[in-house]
Amino acid sequence: MIDEILDWFGGQSETARALGVSPQAVFQWALDGKIPPKRAIQIERLTAGHFKAVEISDNGHGTENDRQA
Repeated sequence: MIDEILDWFGGQSETARALGVSPQAVFQWALDGKIPPKRAIQIERLTAGHFKAVEISDNGHGTENDRQA
């Protein structure tokens, strides 16, 4: 699912820019395979529901860097 989200936005840097986070945060999400719930909600809104937060959220189990992003 993360790959599909990155494709939607046009890559990691563009995803980071759209979400207002660092490219390193997005890289870590891709590496871990987890997106923080707050960002999942933001992605759902930015994609007009194309991606559903409940389907992409890691339910709060991201790394400390993810939660700060």
